[in-house]
Amino acid sequence: MIDISVIIPTYNSEKYIQQTLGSIVGSGFDGPIYISDGGSKDSTLEIINKFEDILSIQICSKNDNGQSDGINKSLSVVKSEFVLWLNSDDVIYPTFFLDFSDFISSQKNQYSFYTADHIEFNKKGSFKNIFGDDQYTLHASKAIWRGDFPCIIWRVDAIKSVQGLNTDLHYNMDQDLVKKLAQKSSRFKLSKHLNKTLGGFR
Repeated sequence: MIDISVIIPTYNSEKYIQQTLGSIVGSGFDGPIYISDGGSKDSTLEIINKFEDILSIQICSKNDNGQSDGINKSLSVVKSEFVLWLNSDDVIYPTFFLDFSDFISSQKNQYSFYTADHIEFNKKGSFKNIFGDDQYTLHASKAIWRGDFPCIIWRVDAIKSVQGLNTDLHYNMDQDLVKKLAQKSSRFKLSKHLNKTLGGFR
């Protein structure tokens, strides 16, 4: 298994956070999970507390200046080689970490981030679309970034080499991060895609 942590930014996420954390439990993950909460006024933190005996959860912040700031606060305490950044309404599949570990090892750990196929479903949890190899190839050929959340594994040192996320951005901060990684001279290639569906997003 690769050395990996999970980061989850939350804000008034009571509707979906239980499903998100439940999917991590279902994957068998036993590594550290860092949660940056933006000052939720609902039951988000109470729901998270219910998982503290099952998962290794650390609340890094209970107030921040937006999602990018919260993620950077979590990154500042991460000690692992890789990180999974999950949004609070994402889910991952049971074989997520095993499949990504095998894939990253097979690539000799030479990329800044790794992606996989994923599904989109609506707020009721019904299937809407699948994002697979055809869509990925189309966007990559046109040099267009299409976020593969929740199926992205990032190298922590690569993110830190470009000073993390831009805290002035509250949307498309992942696209900005990829642009910075692409522009920076590094010993790592940019990305590699795994043609297997491993998670879903709303």
